[in-house]
This record gives sequence, structure tokens and C-alpha cells, in this order.
Amino acid sequence: MPSAKLALRRGEANPDGFTKAAEIFGRLGMRYFRAVALAEDAECGNDSGADEAREIFQQVGAQPWLDRLDAELARSMQATSTSSP
Repeated sequence: MPSAKLALRRGEANPDGFTKAAEIFGRLGMRYFRAVALAEDAECGNDSGADEAREIFQQVGAQPWLDRLDAELARSMQATSTSSP
């Protein structure tokens, strides 16, 4: 994941490192870390795993991550609605 964060800071559009990390964490049975990677992927604009991340965070009681994910999805929806004609 560090390389994905670095790519994001460099301004690269939607680095796939978070997606790869989520896949690896899932194969290893590391659900919490999979959810973190999916949430960070959502912050890069790929919210396809946001529902899964939310479900895992709810199951483990990770309220700060739920708040962060919800805030990001709200920002994403706001950006989408303001950019639509």
C-alpha cells in the first residue's frame, strides 16, 4: 500500500495498488486490512469495494473508518452531482 499512497500523492489517477493490496489481504484472510485497502481505494475514486469495506468495519466496530468512508463517499457524490450538466 505505501506505493499506492505515493502514487496518489504524485497525482497519478486511481493507482491500482490499493486494489491489489485488498486482493492480497483477502486471500490471506485479513479482512480488516482488506477493508482498509478498499476504503483507501474509494478515496482514490474507485468505490466499487466501499460496501464490502463498510460491512467489515461495522462487524469489527471500526467507527473511525466508517466515518472516514462515509465522508469520502459523500464528497464523491457531491463532486459527481456538481459536475453533471
